[in-house]
Amino acid sequence: MLILTIGVILLTLFIFFIIGLLTFTMLVNKATPQIYYTPCDSMAMQSDKKMRGKRS
Repeated sequence: MLILTIGVILLTLFIFFIIGLLTFTMLVNKATPQIYYTPCDSMAMQSDKKMRGKRS
């Protein structure tokens, strides 16, 4: 019975670890795309910001 409870606890921890890892990678990909992409993309993002400033 003790071994069974330990197994269940390990299984739940493993599932939570996988979910946390997936959410973490998703957040990192959303938060820092300009670092991994080329400078051209970051320049395009800056120009978009300038355009938004002109519109307002």
